[in-house]
Amino acid sequence: MQIPNLSLVVLIGPSGSGKSTFARTHFLPTEVLSSDVCRGMACDDENDQTVTNEAFEILHFIAQKRLTTFQKELDSLDGRSPPSPHAPPQGDGR
Repeated sequence: MQIPNLSLVVLIGPSGSGKSTFARTHFLPTEVLSSDVCRGMACDDENDQTVTNEAFEILHFIAQKRLTTFQKELDSLDGRSPPSPHAPPQGDGR
């Protein structure tokens, strides 16, 4: 399976359908956001459905930060971001 760089892959399915196994097999741990893991962050119990809203707030926060970081990377590759103040001057120096 080939997935382009900077892609967003969403795995949706019932409990026990293999989403986590698939994610572990095909992605780095830092590339996976899991609502269960975020539930664990919210209350130390990945199965506690009473904190689902809080878990998705955490998940959305992390996803937004990751997407912002990736956008900055894309912008710098496209030359759209302002140059670093420590970067050498561009042009012929006139």
